[in-house]
Amino acid sequence: MHDYETGATRQATLSEKANELWQVDEPDRVIGLALFAPSLLNHDEQLVWRLVKENGYLWRGNYNLRGEWSWEAKPESLIIDRLRENWELFKLIASGERHESELPRWVKVRADDDLDDIPF
Repeated sequence: MHDYETGATRQATLSEKANELWQVDEPDRVIGLALFAPSLLNHDEQLVWRLVKENGYLWRGNYNLRGEWSWEAKPESLIIDRLRENWELFKLIASGERHESELPRWVKVRADDDLDDIPF
């Protein structure tokens, strides 16, 4: 954050960010805290956040040179509608009431495109 009094860049205080971090909808609130103030997450929220940040179905990304789906857990990468649709499932899995195998899936490794066969 830019400090207009001194001209320096500084970290924003929690009180300055409170309105941005507090959301009425639980998934939005937890994600806001996880991305901007992770130390404010309680234990249950940390368990859900771990599942969310490791699930490529929820994130915009791309296939790396090895053909593996990769993404960064940052606000602009999150597909929030997918998270909202699956929020209760993520919570149930985090609490141990459902199994991780029920999480949404994505294509983790892209199939070879056989680019060598394309005539140029």
